[in-house]
Amino acid sequence: MLSSRKIKVLVVDDSKLMREMLSLILSKESDIEIIGLAADPYEAVEIMKNIKPDVITLDIEMPKMDGLTFLKKIMRQHPIPVIIISSLTLESAQISMHALELGAVEIISKPFNKSLCGLNPNEYISNQIRRAANSKVVMKNALKNKNKPIINFSKGNKKIATRIICIGASTGGTIAIRKLIEEITPEMPAIVIIQHMPPIFTKAFADNLNKSCQLEIKEAEEDEILINNHVYIAPGGKHLMVIKTSQGIKVHLTETAPVNFVKPSIDVAMESMKNMGGKENIAIILTGMGSDGAIGLKTLKDNGWTTIAQDEESSLIYGMPKKAFELGAAKMVMNITEIKEFITTKTYV
Repeated sequence: MLSSRKIKVLVVDDSKLMREMLSLILSKESDIEIIGLAADPYEAVEIMKNIKPDVITLDIEMPKMDGLTFLKKIMRQHPIPVIIISSLTLESAQISMHALELGAVEIISKPFNKSLCGLNPNEYISNQIRRAANSKVVMKNALKNKNKPIINFSKGNKKIATRIICIGASTGGTIAIRKLIEEITPEMPAIVIIQHMPPIFTKAFADNLNKSCQLEIKEAEEDEILINNHVYIAPGGKHLMVIKTSQGIKVHLTETAPVNFVKPSIDVAMESMKNMGGKENIAIILTGMGSDGAIGLKTLKDNGWTTIAQDEESSLIYGMPKKAFELGAAKMVMNITEIKEFITTKTYV
């Protein structure tokens, strides 16, 4: 954790309007200090020669050097928490997913007034800065190609699911989730994932995962029935709930107000599952800042679910798992490898 000193932020964006907007928003926070506004990575490097930022906000599309190239250099040489500032388009979302794999810790989508799910931009962006400042960032080599060759195998049975694995995550969650499910093979129950992420970006996340995983992965849709061996990503900007019906377990999406300052909320999803008790169901809280998911995990534990929190060492931010542990919501604490082994060796009846 950072001390009581101010969080030093470097803004890198070729748009003068965006630089000024971020500066205006962040300058109102007593614990945040803008140390520089750079129009491109070369200007950023000159600023960093004199003072090292705690957090960098980084645009993707810039002249002279694009954001991804700059991000690779940062993560190989001097790892610093980086927040990607990205347009709210599917193409930008795909590039942003690549940035997260390279080591970026958060995404903020623009324009701010349309992309923050009704949240106050000042509060949302400032909190993202604080999340990033408290992240553990490690030096990375060039990204290896994660796409696996297509394997001709059966995806297993596609029966209507009667059991659920529910996973909640925030900062650092995209990498943790990939590590957790990338090599899982059928047969598995339905897996529901709530990852704090803006609208459109959750679709890109699901599509990218589906290319390299052996389970079917998609963004969840209203009224669809959960199927075994399928992974459902909660759409950004909507809360996901599941409802038990005579036809099976159905997805219900709602655009009600944010909960715990996020939408989708892990608590909302987990609370909706409380009447589907049984130790064969598993709920997991992964890395992230804040407390979303702790109450929901406790509710599921009290209703007979098997509950797990990620351990501190393997978490990018040990916030949400810590809150769950302190609340007594987690029956077990494990790292990602241990969680994967547990869910793949468990017998689902």
